[in-house]
Amino acid sequence: MDTEQNINWADVFFAIVNTEVFVWDVIDEALRNDANIALVRYVPLRHLATGPLRVQELASACGCKRSAMSRLVERMCNDGLVDKCAAESDRRGVVLHITDEGRKAEERARTAFDDRLASLFAGCPPEFAELCLRYSLLLTKRTDSCA
Repeated sequence: MDTEQNINWADVFFAIVNTEVFVWDVIDEALRNDANIALVRYVPLRHLATGPLRVQELASACGCKRSAMSRLVERMCNDGLVDKCAAESDRRGVVLHITDEGRKAEERARTAFDDRLASLFAGCPPEFAELCLRYSLLLTKRTDSCA
């Protein structure tokens, strides 16, 4: 794989996806065991803990489609983790707020999340994180331009 012509991009694709799934599963298991919450619910709560967001903004922050986030938000509202309120600037718009119960769940999960990430990446040099972030941004920009 020393030249671009010899790179098997399917292998690269599967390596990226398999790594993402592995990391997701490890973190999800830790959150379920230690904080009684699934990672799919923790991620939006972590974003909402910083302030209210519209559904589309939350979907973008979480890397998913608006329709999927709308369904998840409905379940989280029913569970008392999130509230929907009319937007002050546009009464037709909806803004999501984390509830007190949601904030408690986010705080419990944050410790498990941060601890598991720290142990998962223990021993990795800072350059590894920088490289991962740089290539993630590069791939995201290329994907955006292909859409």
